[in-house]
Amino acid sequence: MFHNKKWTRELCVQRVDEFVRREQRYPTPQKRTPKCGLPSDTAFRAHTGISMIKYCRANYPEFNNMNLESPPQTPPERLLWVEESALETACSQWCGSLAEHPERADGQGFAEFVQAFQQQRQAEPQMGGMSMS
Repeated sequence: MFHNKKWTRELCVQRVDEFVRREQRYPTPQKRTPKCGLPSDTAFRAHTGISMIKYCRANYPEFNNMNLESPPQTPPERLLWVEESALETACSQWCGSLAEHPERADGQGFAEFVQAFQQQRQAEPQMGGMSMS
């Protein structure tokens, strides 16, 4: 029902605000989908310029300690948390360097960037946790 909706900045913010007020918590990664009535993290960032979790933390600080501040302990949830964390970090790096790389503004190549970022991140623990950058 929601997956064909054209997201706008106002609609993204409205839906997240409604969710947080109704549920008294931030949306979990599983809820951040058009199917659940919320924009995806990618759509939210594209329309607002900030990640959904950063928006929630800035506008609803009273729920900061009720969200996934530490990784969940069950394997599937932990894996989703790690993947989301990596994606958010890669997206921040991509968007944070738009001034130096204006060709990135159209988003082309982002998937390859994320894949390379994840491969580098996976290789880090094998090197004693030290980054080779």
